[in-house]
Amino acid sequence: MASLWQIDGTKWVRQPLSGSHAVLGAHPEMPVRTLAALAAADGPAVLGCYARGELPPLWALLGAAEAHVWVNGQPLAGGLRVLRDRDEILIAGRTRFYFSTEELAKVEPFTAGEHPVFCARCRQPIQSGTPAVRCPGCGHWCEQSEAKPCWTYGPTCPLCDQPTAFDTGLRWTPEEL
Repeated sequence: MASLWQIDGTKWVRQPLSGSHAVLGAHPEMPVRTLAALAAADGPAVLGCYARGELPPLWALLGAAEAHVWVNGQPLAGGLRVLRDRDEILIAGRTRFYFSTEELAKVEPFTAGEHPVFCARCRQPIQSGTPAVRCPGCGHWCEQSEAKPCWTYGPTCPLCDQPTAFDTGLRWTPEEL
């Protein structure tokens, strides 16, 4: 699940984006409001999530021309921008967010699609309903059960450098900037 980082006093706080849309504003009391569906919004910018089947979703930022919305130090050209992990969003020159697509690894029932998906570690097809982990780093799936602990078998994902320990935590925060 994507999230927004925002400063709260002296520390950065991560707010998961639980809905498919969110209104971003410059008001410090309520800078982010989640929306169930896109509607007329009374904020300077709206974030929208667009599903792409088995691919990770795209998040787009739509800003009003008079809203003074900036992304990575540049004005929001044309009022629209597809966001990437770690993009900085600045509203009205005073409310700063960082967009993040980073997720924590979690075991969930695998949902089979039209084409077979193979475990990245054991290379066996993963059946629908099987406990599995989608790697937060590369997006490939590994089975994870007592009988087949493929995800936690090694210290990292078999296809990327993502740690497999469930207590690893997030790999990036804006505090590193």
